[in-house]
Amino acid sequence: MCEEVRQMKDLLLQLETINAAEVSVSQTEHEFEQNPSEANRIAMSASHARLHQALLNDEKMWCQKARMEWLQNGDRNTAFYQAFIERSYASFFWNGAEGKRRRHWIAWDQISRPKQEGGLGVRSMWHVQISLMAKLIWNAMHGQSLWSRLGVLQKSGFKPTVKLKAPMLVRWIPPSYGFCLNVDGACKGNPGPCGGGGCYRDSNRDVHLSFAYFYGQGNSVIAEVRALCDGLRLAEHRGLAIFALYSDSLVLAQSFILDICPSWKCSWWWRIAKSLLNKFNITMLYVYQETNRVADALASFACQRGNSSVLPGSSFPHICKGPVVLDKIGLPSIRLV
Repeated sequence: MCEEVRQMKDLLLQLETINAAEVSVSQTEHEFEQNPSEANRIAMSASHARLHQALLNDEKMWCQKARMEWLQNGDRNTAFYQAFIERSYASFFWNGAEGKRRRHWIAWDQISRPKQEGGLGVRSMWHVQISLMAKLIWNAMHGQSLWSRLGVLQKSGFKPTVKLKAPMLVRWIPPSYGFCLNVDGACKGNPGPCGGGGCYRDSNRDVHLSFAYFYGQGNSVIAEVRALCDGLRLAEHRGLAIFALYSDSLVLAQSFILDICPSWKCSWWWRIAKSLLNKFNITMLYVYQETNRVADALASFACQRGNSSVLPGSSFPHICKGPVVLDKIGLPSIRLV
């Protein structure tokens, strides 16, 4: 151990000798040009050897620092392998013995939850990586290793930081007058079976109409755009004056601000929705998912049932009754930001 400490100290001291070695090389080369003797040649070779060794030590230091930056920034390449492994896990749960792909009825995030929270206790690969990286950093800074004793991480400028999320109360806000429309899309698989839902409410928080449409195979973007288009067309057909439109899709909200369709696959419905927004001068607002619970429940209901339906104000699926009551009494939700 003492020998390793001595070698590490010598390495740290030699990092500061590169400039001195370069000056020595220049001097010995100049002396050899003035007097090409054997002694000057040996001195020049020795100075070149010292410079080469100093450069090697400098390269070792930067390699170690690169590893520390990897610990700080995270290995982004492992995201692909994590997704691949988790897809293999999901295929093991849902696919048949013959390898045929089947529908995944429950999201993988819910399966990977602890059993006490309704999951199966399957460990998430992302959480495993974070825990192993935290253990590695802790041992390097507070353990009994050589790096910890010499304080290599601290001397290299590595400072682990933890970003704490602050809780924020959010709630659905009714319109000042007229009706507001909450829309949302859902996709089980992305691509997979998708659907859309929405509800029309007034300033008294009462639901006048809701819909749940099934769209077949598609992705989340198509479901969001089609739900918006169908919501606006249904409001026009029923003569509902929409004052505000709420969606928890930031991509969809920005597409109308930038006037760029998010995907060519949904361009037809996107153009219809844009024309209806301009025709009735409707303001579209992006809201948090916690304030769009009723529309999300209706979209999930459409995906589960596999059919489309328009529901009057007093008729709700069982899955939607809870969010409707919570928005009616104005109970806020907690969101971590």
